[in-house]
Amino acid sequence: MIAHIVVPEGLAITTDKESAQCLLSDYYEAVLTQVIHSVPLNGQVFLAPGNRFNYPASEEEYAAQYLQSKRPDLNVFVVSGISHRTYLDTFDNANILRIWLQNQGQWPLETVKLYCNAPHSLRSAVMFRLCGFPVQSVIKCRPKEVCRKIVPRLWFYDYPIIQHLYEFTALIYDFGRWLMWKISPKNTRFNQQKMDY
Repeated sequence: MIAHIVVPEGLAITTDKESAQCLLSDYYEAVLTQVIHSVPLNGQVFLAPGNRFNYPASEEEYAAQYLQSKRPDLNVFVVSGISHRTYLDTFDNANILRIWLQNQGQWPLETVKLYCNAPHSLRSAVMFRLCGFPVQSVIKCRPKEVCRKIVPRLWFYDYPIIQHLYEFTALIYDFGRWLMWKISPKNTRFNQQKMDY
C-alpha cells in the first residue's frame, strides 16, 4: 500500500475587523490540494509533524481539519504523544514521524509518495530517505497565487531566490543533524533493540 506523506509548509495570518484567524499558508494549501486530487479513495495520508508558531493548533492539525472537510474518506494520521524540540525543521519532520510510526507498529512503510512545496522538495526527499522512508516519488507543488501573509518565521517562502539559498544552507544543517543522530549511542541502542525484536 502506498503511504502519502505530507511535509508541513507553514501557516498564515489573516486579520479582519472581528478577529485574527490562523490559516494554512498558500503553499501548504497548494500541497493539500494536490493530495485531495491525487490520493485514491480511502487512501492513507500521514501529516508529518510541524510547528505551532504560537497559535492554538499546529500546522498538521490545521491540515487535518482541512483534508477532512474536503475528503472525509481519507485515512488521515496525525502524530501525537511524542515530545519534541521547540522548532521542528525537515529532519525533525521525518525523524519524529518515523518514531511515531514505529511506536504505532506501522513501520516500515512499503512505498511512500512525498508531497511538499517545490523549493522544499530536495531537502524533504533527502531527509525522509535518510530517515529510512522508501520514497518512490516526490510531488512538488506550487500555489497558483500567494494572497496570505505567511508567518514571520517563514518569510523567505515569498522570495523564491532567497528560499533556494535558504534550502541549500538548511540541507547542510539538517544533514549534520542527521549524521549526529545516526552516530549517537542512544540511536545505536534503539536500532539494535529494533533489530533484536
